[in-house]
Amino acid sequence: MMRRTSSMNSSAQPNQRMMDSQLDHAKVLSGSKNPIIRLCLTGGPCAGKTTALTSLAQKLTEKGFLVL
Repeated sequence: MMRRTSSMNSSAQPNQRMMDSQLDHAKVLSGSKNPIIRLCLTGGPCAGKTTALTSLAQKLTEKGFLVL
């Protein structure tokens, strides 16, 4: 008889440090030398999100930002 083992180990469970609700984002960003800024483009189909993203990435790169 074969025994099934659980594929979830202890490292797969969330840890308290990783909980987003525990972070003080304002404090982290104010103390950072190079803060990470995230933008979210929303809109329906064919609203121009990809076109806006391309233009925005180009302009920010020209201004010296590292765009990922």
